[in-house]
Amino acid sequence: MGYKQYIKEGTCIWCQRNSPRVTFRNEPHIIPESLGGTEIGFDICDDCNRYFGSANKNEPNTNLIFKEMFGAIRAFSCTPTPDTYKNLSSVYFEYRYKTNTIKIKSRFSISVITRQFKRSLYEVFLQKYHYQTGKGLDCKMDNVRNYARWNKGNLRVYYVYNKVILTSTGKDALFLPMSDGAISDIDDYGFFPFWFMGHYFLLEIIPSKAQLADFLYLQKNANQLIIPATGEERLMELTDIRQVDFFMERFGKKHIDVNEKCRY
Repeated sequence: MGYKQYIKEGTCIWCQRNSPRVTFRNEPHIIPESLGGTEIGFDICDDCNRYFGSANKNEPNTNLIFKEMFGAIRAFSCTPTPDTYKNLSSVYFEYRYKTNTIKIKSRFSISVITRQFKRSLYEVFLQKYHYQTGKGLDCKMDNVRNYARWNKGNLRVYYVYNKVILTSTGKDALFLPMSDGAISDIDDYGFFPFWFMGHYFLLEIIPSKAQLADFLYLQKNANQLIIPATGEERLMELTDIRQVDFFMERFGKKHIDVNEKCRY
């Protein structure tokens, strides 16, 4: 009896192995299924699919960190109540309703959590890019492959902070938009605009191009994406997970203040 395999090119976009060395039998969700993602990719072998869904050498699970971050965004988009906190269980975070605070559990390193979250963005990006274009195996994606799958090197991520949320956080938001213009940004500037559940990130995809276009591209996006309101709005390089307002504290009493490296 044959098995359905999720392939088109037949070579894994992550480890670049093909059948029969690897199989492609398990559904590779582009957005983690645990968050509610339904879009299914292809050319992601079962070994790599399993890697992203598992803790490795005491590193947080990238799929789980993505799910917990954006699951919190969905839950806290409405006014938090005691039940909001009680109904959320987390591997990585502690929720405290009485003091309106959330903190990373002490046994986890902030720098490791930050890196794993960044890697999770690139995991989702390449799987959607290949789904959309069929070009996930291109050598220009080698830096993404090395960073997300093999934890080698470093790629910059920028985060856009506004005092408003610009999109729904319901089921319709559980897809990563990838327009022709966004794909062109990769080839023209080396960056990809990653917009998901109302939060905007700029991902460095091709460092050689990104370094040349750096200031002009970031300034252009800052002008387009930042909505002036209180003066707190900014575009910053993501170097600390606490910079991301995933508990929607912009609408609460407390605000985590982190020393950002970039402001435009």
